[in-house]
Amino acid sequence: MSAKYISSNWRLLNQENSSKSSDNYGLTFDGSEYIDLDTLASEISSNETGSFALWINLNDATPTTNNTPIYVGNKTVDTRLYINCNTDGTCSAILRHSSSTKWILQTTQAVFSDNTWHHIVITQNGTEPNIYIDGAKPAQSFNVTTDKTQWINNLPSINSVRLGHLMLNNSQLQNFNGIISDTAIYDYPLSESQISTLYG
Repeated sequence: MSAKYISSNWRLLNQENSSKSSDNYGLTFDGSEYIDLDTLASEISSNETGSFALWINLNDATPTTNNTPIYVGNKTVDTRLYINCNTDGTCSAILRHSSSTKWILQTTQAVFSDNTWHHIVITQNGTEPNIYIDGAKPAQSFNVTTDKTQWINNLPSINSVRLGHLMLNNSQLQNFNGIISDTAIYDYPLSESQISTLYG
């Protein structure tokens, strides 16, 4: 079991001024900047279970368009697993490929606040995914349940891992506005006690 800690590899792209884009806790994304971690795609492509964990700080907790802090998929086709910070302040995780959404899991209430640090964890235990916010599991429900068991290994031909947006048909969508820090992709589902420890 292992984790790919990707914070140490961060390099913002589309960055106009490097001095404005980092602080003591992470990197600031202005809605056009992103981190290209595509080289990780082959390393995580066989993960049948796992977790995403990251800290975020949104400029606007109810943005005008959904913000995507982390995405795994194929840049040129409709294949992706990603986290959304939604316009209503909720958090969702979505897995989609082969022109079909396999599952969408979403918190039932707003979980984010403006300019506030929040810890997000998405786990997949081989049965279904779960969302944890700030060390706890909030009320959540599935909007789509075609196949809740799927994870990264079910995504055909993944070639992209991004922080700060998702990719579709070689286009950047749902750009993130805020700060992202301490991001990791695990090849096993974190336990509730491990999530609590990460949250601190």
